[in-house]
Amino acid sequence: MPALLPSSQLYRFGFTIVEVLVALGILALGVMGTTTLQQQAMQQSLAALSDMRARFLLQDIVERMRANHGGALYTITFDAPSPSPTTDCQRQVCDSADLARWDLAEWRRMIEDVAYLPRGEGQIVVGAATGLCTVTIRFGMPARELSLEVAL
Repeated sequence: MPALLPSSQLYRFGFTIVEVLVALGILALGVMGTTTLQQQAMQQSLAALSDMRARFLLQDIVERMRANHGGALYTITFDAPSPSPTTDCQRQVCDSADLARWDLAEWRRMIEDVAYLPRGEGQIVVGAATGLCTVTIRFGMPARELSLEVAL
C-alpha cells in the first residue's frame, strides 16, 4: 500500500504556472529572433539578386556598344524617354543607328521592368574627348547606384 505524502511534498512533482509561463516566454523570444533573422536573410538575398541583375545590365549594354562600334549613338540620360526603334533588329539587318536605338530600347525595357529590377533607371554618357563611356544604373529601395566606366 502506497504511503501518503504530506501536503508540502505533493507540489514538488509538477511545474508551477510561473515556470510554464517563463518557459513559454523564452520559447517565444527564440521564435521571434529566428523569424527576424529569416526576414533579414530574405531582404539581403533580394538585394543581392537586384545587384547581380544591375551588374548584368551594365555589362550587357557595354558589350552591345562594343559589338556595334557606335559608342556615341548610345548616349541617354536618366530622364530621357526610352527610344522607339523603327526597325526590328532581331528579324532583319539594321544599320548602326537603328541597332543602337534597338539596343537602348531593349536595355531600358529590362531596367524599367519592376519585376526584374525594382525602381530601375539607366544612363549612358560617352565622353567624346576621352572616349570613355560611363554607364550608370540606379535601382532599389533604398536607392543604390552602380556605375561602370569603360574605354570603347
